[in-house]
Amino acid sequence: FGGDNMDNILDKYIDKMDRDQSDLRNDIRASEDRTSKNIEISEQRNADKLSRIENIISESMDKMDRNYNKLENTLGRISPNSMQKEILKNLIHTRKIDKRKGLVVAATGTGKTYLAAMDIKKFFEKHEDAKKTFLFIAHREELLENAINVCEVILNENRKDFGRIFSGYKETDKKMIFATVQSLRKCFHEFPENYFKYIVIDEFHHASADSYEKIIRYFSPDFMLGLTATPERMDGKDILSLCDYNLVGEIGLKKAMEEDLVVPFHYFGINDEIIDYKDIPYN
Repeated sequence: FGGDNMDNILDKYIDKMDRDQSDLRNDIRASEDRTSKNIEISEQRNADKLSRIENIISESMDKMDRNYNKLENTLGRISPNSMQKEILKNLIHTRKIDKRKGLVVAATGTGKTYLAAMDIKKFFEKHEDAKKTFLFIAHREELLENAINVCEVILNENRKDFGRIFSGYKETDKKMIFATVQSLRKCFHEFPENYFKYIVIDEFHHASADSYEKIIRYFSPDFMLGLTATPERMDGKDILSLCDYNLVGEIGLKKAMEEDLVVPFHYFGINDEIIDYKDIPYN
């Protein structure tokens, strides 16, 4: 090739490279523009989705607040279940015939604590002139905390008006008191014998213990209600005598399941061939 021809070829090649580079830069800019636009569109879509989600959450929260307020307004009107209806009638009748004590035997989960609160409410509605003084006794703090929650709802009372004699508290100046037997046995003499109009003793199968009996025999309420799911004791002691043999009502586990008060269940036994239980004492 001649020198001029070579120069012409190189110039054309360089021009082509420049055009290719220019086209490539244009393609890159176009791609960047498309990417930027897609990002903007995606961000806008995400923002719209986020806004919709926030609106849904806000609406749900408002609905929850409305439902909670509605629930708060209706909690004081909880309807008794079938067991509670029957035994509430029996309790009214037992007081009409001047019985001052009564035992209720009902399977766990059927609503004995609610029953007690409902009867306390009915009792003081019937005796409007009486001071609303009641004592709720149990042997475990968690039972009392639950009873406080239930009574707050059913009786429509401020929990600040409830006294506690457990967990380090000794609020003997209150009229509505929840106490463990362990704490109450140290101070029950500080109350007049007729201070409480109504006394509830939960887990009444423990009531034959000396600590319970001293408290039961000391106080003289207008009515005392015992609650238990297991009236039979291994030592054979007769807890019904502490309620003057007045069994107000009874509902066993089978009937409770039939009336849909508790869920059905199954027992599963597991063979254990490793441990020799002969050396373990049985109490």
